[in-house]
Amino acid sequence: MVSYTLTVGRRPILGLRHFLVCSDSTAFGYGSSNPKQTNSWPGVLRTSLTGVYGSAGSGIVLFNNDLLPSDLAWDGRIAVAGTVTEQTLGWYRSAAWEFTAGSGNYVQITETGTEAIITLLATSAGIGQFTVDGGATQSFRLMATGGATPDIDKEPGYPDGLIVVRIPLGTLGSHQLRLWGSGTTMTPLWWEYRRTLARGFIVSNASISGKAMGQLITSDEVTDTYGLPLLDAAMIQGMMGDVLLALDTNEWTGTATTALVKSRLATAIARVRLGGYNPIVMVPPQPSPTLQGGSMTYTQMVTAVDEQCVTDSVTFWNLQKLWSDPSETNETTMFNAGNSQGMFFDLIHPSDKGARSIAARVQTLMGV
Repeated sequence: MVSYTLTVGRRPILGLRHFLVCSDSTAFGYGSSNPKQTNSWPGVLRTSLTGVYGSAGSGIVLFNNDLLPSDLAWDGRIAVAGTVTEQTLGWYRSAAWEFTAGSGNYVQITETGTEAIITLLATSAGIGQFTVDGGATQSFRLMATGGATPDIDKEPGYPDGLIVVRIPLGTLGSHQLRLWGSGTTMTPLWWEYRRTLARGFIVSNASISGKAMGQLITSDEVTDTYGLPLLDAAMIQGMMGDVLLALDTNEWTGTATTALVKSRLATAIARVRLGGYNPIVMVPPQPSPTLQGGSMTYTQMVTAVDEQCVTDSVTFWNLQKLWSDPSETNETTMFNAGNSQGMFFDLIHPSDKGARSIAARVQTLMGV
């Protein structure tokens, strides 16, 4: 691990620090304008930190099954061709695109960086192939073991069911990377472009609409195709970092009880710590209480989260009253206060203005 030193007041940090956001539609940017990587609140945060420290890269970008590969307006850096089938695997069991074998079935990523890090599900046969900027075709490993020796082998130290490859792109600039499976299907889970930066922040937005804490901790510990082993993989970055757990709002709209909220949160916190990262828990601003679908009010959910954070000695960023009077207790009044300021897109999701407000508060809480 590379150690880092963080100082407040927007002074330099030593080394790279990874800030990994595990959240739902409020962080993915459902109410924000496209492109999501810029206008979601983690995107706004990334832009702001880039202005202070420089850009360390894209952060992890999930292949998001809730937004079809045929509708990529949410992220113009990604293009696909050929036959792509969504899989109920990957992050939250909803972040895996399976490409049929053959060079006509590919994903193409265009972003600025010096190297790409691609995470895929391991296959039982075949290899992957890629080109950089339309150059010569090269190969990368897709089988966990055996088979032909590729040009790019897998990175060591990751869960057995995953293949992580690091592909050099050349000098710092915009590069186009195209990947496909040769003689086998290819199932990428997420991608990341890195830049040559020795210090600063990598902000990863591992958020998908509609997801809850119970889906993050649903775990495949045998073949590593979904759940907590993927969180493990995201934390193997050769640096220190933080995981922001912000997945309890959909527990509130669902059927979870306060006891389940606490239990699931405790499981996620323990796994983050096991991975060597620092867990931080957050709840977003008060939505309309008319959305309640479960057995608890939003305030009861927030209280349960707070109690678990005290039990586990975890930092809790409670943004329930971000846009209302701190002394207010009426949930409708809290929501109306934020809504009247234009902070909400609808009854739950922040607007572009709301996303900017959340990002500013998070950066203040980070002390940078």
